[in-house]
Amino acid sequence: MPAIIAEHDPTTAAYMSHEDRLRAKLLRLAVIADLVARMESAPNAKATCQVLANELKRFLEVDQVLVGLCANSADCRLTAISDCPTFNPGDPRSAAAQSVLQEAIASGHVTHWPADKQHRGGLLAHRQYAASHRVKSIVSSPLRDAEGRLRGAWMVVGGQPQQVALANELMRAAESPVASALYLSMRADGGSLRQSFVAARNAIRSRPGKLGLAATALLLAALLTPFTYHPRCECTVEPVLRRFVAVPFDGPLEETMVAPGEEVKAGQLLARMDGREVRWELAGIRAELHRATKEHAGHLAAHESGNAEVARHEVDRLQVRTELLEQRQRNLEIRSPFHGLIVSGDLEDTEGIPLKTGDTLFEVAPLDRMVVELAVREDDYALVRPGMPVTIRLAAFPLRKLQATIDRIHPRSELREDENVFVAEVHIENANGALRPGMRGKAKIRGDRRTLGWILLRRPLAACLSWLGW
Repeated sequence: MPAIIAEHDPTTAAYMSHEDRLRAKLLRLAVIADLVARMESAPNAKATCQVLANELKRFLEVDQVLVGLCANSADCRLTAISDCPTFNPGDPRSAAAQSVLQEAIASGHVTHWPADKQHRGGLLAHRQYAASHRVKSIVSSPLRDAEGRLRGAWMVVGGQPQQVALANELMRAAESPVASALYLSMRADGGSLRQSFVAARNAIRSRPGKLGLAATALLLAALLTPFTYHPRCECTVEPVLRRFVAVPFDGPLEETMVAPGEEVKAGQLLARMDGREVRWELAGIRAELHRATKEHAGHLAAHESGNAEVARHEVDRLQVRTELLEQRQRNLEIRSPFHGLIVSGDLEDTEGIPLKTGDTLFEVAPLDRMVVELAVREDDYALVRPGMPVTIRLAAFPLRKLQATIDRIHPRSELREDENVFVAEVHIENANGALRPGMRGKAKIRGDRRTLGWILLRRPLAACLSWLGW
């Protein structure tokens, strides 16, 4: 080590022989060659910088050595600190050291601190680092290869004057080979993509990485496993057939016997029309018919053929009117056409009010067969078709499941509860009459088999595409 210093020490260079100078050069070359060889054995650029910092500190016997790399520009990033494999680039000390390295690159040559007054103006980062961390000396320099390309920067912190002088000499001599070795290690890394690949490979090879890879594989296998897709929707029970009972003829309503919601049997009396006007008119028509019949007989006895013919037509007219009134008298009672449920027809307030022929009195729906209307969501319409099995659970019977199949799907959508849906019909036998119109519940359709990933991610992906404006 003294021989390396003596060669460039003006106080001793004059007293060195040619053999001493040659010995100093050989020793310097041996140190540099050993340092580069150790760097080349490192697996990556970061490890190369760490070897450089550790070996240089051990050889120079200084407080600390720091190394930074320049990837594709003059922006230097602190990469290694001697005897400190891990560090936080964001802490104040690391940030201050990176500023020193950047300042060394800006100076373009080996820089010393403390410096003389002439060169102190451009060494603000050196001064702040020395003051804040209480170091006596700093030697920094950029790292350029033989072609002058910038590869990084390094700095030596602390040490006695003899070590500082040695660091100055070694950094001048080793700059080019060290920079070339750093470049080769960076190129071997292949850039950020290769570094990411290597880091991922190393992470996978670790025990947590293997567990994570196994969990990921199981998750992917589960997402690719086919399951039966079950579209779920709201449903409502409605009657298959509805029959409207209307007013048979003009006249007031005398009395109603049923109310909406009541179950009626075929032929059961529903209401009765007021027959007083019919009876009064029928009595008058019968009297007129008796008189017309006698007139017709008298004209025939008197051989008055013309008058007899007129009287006959009057008799025919009165007979037809009599039959009509007699029919109305027989139909004063309005009865149910079949067994079912009174869906609508609350007529208590209309009793005694004249009604017109054809006015609706009651709506009767049979209960032996019902239709369940499924409100299929619009985004499930293409996935549902007639013949698919359906499981229905009504709110009125929460412990009972109804099994059926889809009979038909309405071709046009409807707006129900502020949602656009397609109505699918499911016909169900109701022999015991337990199902009533208006019952609501949930339905689950057994659709085709799809992958679990498709089932779970279809709607979130569609929502995301819709949010992006697709």
